[in-house]
Amino acid sequence: MKTIDSMIDLVFIIDIVLNFRTSFVDPVNGEEILDPVLISSKYLTEPRFYIDVLSTIPFADLFGGGAIM
Repeated sequence: MKTIDSMIDLVFIIDIVLNFRTSFVDPVNGEEILDPVLISSKYLTEPRFYIDVLSTIPFADLFGGGAIM
């Protein structure tokens, strides 16, 4: 089960990296934004960045695997 969890975490990490490199369309003028700095700043200010980061944290490992003691 640990291997599957690690693979899922890896997929989320890859998703984060790809989101830092994925262009977007400017809603004001309709142009595609290709500048990595603008792409990064937009992604960092969106709630989905924080959801992606939280999804990669291995909470089960940090808090004893969810076992009740």
